[in-house]
Amino acid sequence: MRFVFILSMLACGPSTAEQRPTTVGTTPSNEPTWAIQLERPPVIGQPYRLHTTAHSRQAQHLQEAGQPPQSGVDEKRVTLVGTLQRTGELTYWVDVESLEVTVGQSVQRPISSGTRIEVTRGEPGVIAMNGQPMTGELADWVGLVLADGPPRDEDALYGTRERQPIGGTWNFAPDVVSELLGRMHVAVPNHEIHGGFQVVELENEPVEALRIRGTLEMDAIDFPEMPDATVESGNVRVAMEWLMPTAPGVVSPFRSMHMSMNANLRIEDPDSGASATLGMEISMEREARLEPM
Repeated sequence: MRFVFILSMLACGPSTAEQRPTTVGTTPSNEPTWAIQLERPPVIGQPYRLHTTAHSRQAQHLQEAGQPPQSGVDEKRVTLVGTLQRTGELTYWVDVESLEVTVGQSVQRPISSGTRIEVTRGEPGVIAMNGQPMTGELADWVGLVLADGPPRDEDALYGTRERQPIGGTWNFAPDVVSELLGRMHVAVPNHEIHGGFQVVELENEPVEALRIRGTLEMDAIDFPEMPDATVESGNVRVAMEWLMPTAPGVVSPFRSMHMSMNANLRIEDPDSGASATLGMEISMEREARLEPM
């Protein structure tokens, strides 16, 4: 479902915004504070060791009047290990060491070691192999672990202009999140968007970095592209975590996201008047580790 990939934009993946310096200072009480810079794109031309995993699960339950219920589950796990190098503002490649896809009880390795995947970010983005765009299931699998959508300003989405100490908190900007989702044809009223971030602790490995956690809750979701469906109940929950190095220009070595969505819809056929109920449960987890080589 398109909604899954919209929310996956909140997860890890190479970004292309300009880097801004991060400095450390003190409050009047000499408590250390940091400028929060979440936008940490890989340096162009610098190779990085990449290990990224995504786990996606979609369950649907359809009940039509006078018909037996129909249920289905689509679950997959994708793990990619390789070398990533950003080659331009909107382009990067990954030399694959291994790509493992688990669908149900079946484990597949659809790409051989040494294969280069080339990505051009945009709307739509392009994921290519051997000079040809990927298609079908392979494109879907790789799209779960490599970002191909247009870059977004993470500092505008999640950041704060105020320096933060350990334990410092700040809120999401609901209008920014609502506008982003609106461009993706998902409607959520601003007053139903809640969430914020906290600087949890300062860590020293693998680099000195702040561990930051965030949560996002959205209720009263709607799908304008489904005019014959009425959302009777629905919500989205997102949890994020990443390491923000204290040194300027150092890419984040770890990022993770977990998203869950539950929705119950009533669908009506405008011609026959027949109706059905559709229940959806969607969850997605993504994690990426990126270290310079």
